[in-house]
Amino acid sequence: MNYNKLKLLLLLSLAILLLGCGEKSKKENLTSSRNLYDWSGFYQGVLIEADQQETYVDIEIKKDSTFIKREKKLKTEDKLMTINGTFTWTEDGNNIVLKSDFEAYDSILLVDKDKLVFKRKLDKEISPQDMSNYILTKIPGILLEREWKVTKLSDSVVNIIPQGDNNHINIYFDSDENKAYGFGGSNFYRTSYYLVGNEVSFTPVMSTKMAGPNIKTENKFFSSLKQVKRYEIVGKELFLKDDKGINLITAKVTSK
Repeated sequence: MNYNKLKLLLLLSLAILLLGCGEKSKKENLTSSRNLYDWSGFYQGVLIEADQQETYVDIEIKKDSTFIKREKKLKTEDKLMTINGTFTWTEDGNNIVLKSDFEAYDSILLVDKDKLVFKRKLDKEISPQDMSNYILTKIPGILLEREWKVTKLSDSVVNIIPQGDNNHINIYFDSDENKAYGFGGSNFYRTSYYLVGNEVSFTPVMSTKMAGPNIKTENKFFSSLKQVKRYEIVGKELFLKDDKGINLITAKVTSK
């Protein structure tokens, strides 16, 4: 066999090998989480750490490979911490690696259908038997730890006469112990909420007992809260609806 024939044979073998690898890679990519799922969006959950400390976490992962993560240890005086960064995909396309200038260690999360599962949280490797305590579930938008300004009650635009420094009705969802509170128009109030997926409901409202020019609007707001059964977030707007899907309260986010 002369040199040219040998060279041709080697090139042909290499081409066949590369073609086979390419087909395998293509098959793996098509069935990877990156290609199989609609993975961009908002995720949230309460993680149960090894010391039984509960930690609220929400993450927004974006198509441009950036993320925003917010985290707070519950039942502590710690403030909600917000981290911005970028992420990369592992070679198999099933996990994302979160990278940030503010955290010394990268976190690794498995991307599954409508959920993220921590495999490594900062410098801590999560054992397979503990991963059920480290799940974030995909949600329509981040509801918690934000102030929402009420703009409509049913179809009526809300405009109230300012009371001191308070010039709008609002509601703030606190992730710690499921408390919600705010200003109703004349009085400060608080309640508790129950949240499952896109379903939300409130316990009876407790408030101060001040009279004022906005009391009718406030009573309508409190009455509407009692009827809320689900929520939807579109862009920066929150829609609180009854069990038939009729919108009762519209609000706009004022803080992140």
